[in-house]
Amino acid sequence: WNVFNDKNAYGANLKQLSKEYIKDMLKKSNFRELGFLNDKGIILDTTNLRVMPDDKPIFKSRDNNEDGYPFDYAQNSLLNANEPVLITHESTDKTWSHVETSYASGWVLTSKVARIDEEFYTKWMGSKQLIFLKDGYIINDNSGNLVFKSRVGMMFPIIRINPQNYVVLAANGKDDSGFATYTIAQVPKNDNLVSELMLISRKNIAKVAKSMSNTEYNWGGIYGGRDASSYIKDLFSVFQVWLPRSMKEQSKIGKVIDLKGLGEQDKEEKILKEAVPFKTLIYTKEHIMLYIGPKNRRAMVLHNYWGVPIY
Repeated sequence: WNVFNDKNAYGANLKQLSKEYIKDMLKKSNFRELGFLNDKGIILDTTNLRVMPDDKPIFKSRDNNEDGYPFDYAQNSLLNANEPVLITHESTDKTWSHVETSYASGWVLTSKVARIDEEFYTKWMGSKQLIFLKDGYIINDNSGNLVFKSRVGMMFPIIRINPQNYVVLAANGKDDSGFATYTIAQVPKNDNLVSELMLISRKNIAKVAKSMSNTEYNWGGIYGGRDASSYIKDLFSVFQVWLPRSMKEQSKIGKVIDLKGLGEQDKEEKILKEAVPFKTLIYTKEHIMLYIGPKNRRAMVLHNYWGVPIY
């Protein structure tokens, strides 16, 4: 609320947003009720996490540059179906719910989130998880109905493991009281799934990265793609390594080697000497990458990038 005003916020029509709109959003956010619910919840469908209780975009510029389309600054992140959250409170009209995840907070449509009871919470915490290594894998219930399309890092609690498939529990709706309802899904065993801890290695990271090679760059995951930091976060999530959501916070995890003050050649030499392939992130202003090793004495990286300007 200290960032956006009628001088630096533009809508989808590229006209400045009014002071009234910002005030209405603040009123609708109902922050005086913050913490009144604090219910354990679960996301019912892959959905956007918004800065405000609204799906209208906010751009910082009317021009098509780094602050204009498609960089919707009202988009915080994308939440996976079946992802656990904490529901803190609702908007004044009850159509949006404010939630906290392990890495971000914001607003989701109330229809996209359900409460969970202590019994399911306990089962979830005690269950082995099935983790997906590929986007777009179809998950059907026992009747053959579509439940979800997978995303890399999406997790489902395993009920049992059969010789040919995994039997998992998935939230698929909610009852009149707002509590989640569930369905059983049988997922055939294949190379795009893992139920045991997968070690970080050149081979395994290459496998997951290949499955993500067609990922489009989308700021905050707004159109189902990934930005630079969510690409890194999702990549490591399949190895059960937690990372923050923003690139700046990711750059502070683990041992930090500062490259400030060095020339370009000296920076690269230091990376080649000290960085660990597949385990070192390289952070620059507004971007983050994974170092994957040297080739012909050059530092090679894996990353998801919006575009390269041509002069």
